[in-house]
Amino acid sequence: MALFTDSSIASRLDWSDLIGKTGFVGRRAGWPRVEKLRTLTAGSSTLERIAGPGWLAVGDAACAHDPLSSRGLHDALTSGIAAAEAIAEDTIPAYAEQMATDYRAYLTDLAWYYRQETRFPDAPFWRARRR
Repeated sequence: MALFTDSSIASRLDWSDLIGKTGFVGRRAGWPRVEKLRTLTAGSSTLERIAGPGWLAVGDAACAHDPLSSRGLHDALTSGIAAAEAIAEDTIPAYAEQMATDYRAYLTDLAWYYRQETRFPDAPFWRARRR
């Protein structure tokens, strides 16, 4: 199971209680109580430089996407194709610039989608994103 939230929120949650409240997993959960959550950062990020002499970054190595955006796999595949074309055509600087441009557009789109969510106005996760 996975829960996408902020680490400050996750540290206050009773994970076992949350699992027990789910409609499907809770009834089947036979494992011991979870005492400590394993938390990992999974937000959006990009490299300052996408390419340099003798190298270029592709997929999440170049630009990682918020899991709620569901863009990671798509962008990993399309950036892999674009990287191969850039290598074959010797247009790596153009590839790097396009990746940076696409990432800036993604951040704009992501902010728009986050603003559209209005079902949970009192949830700490969504309140933090409306600031």
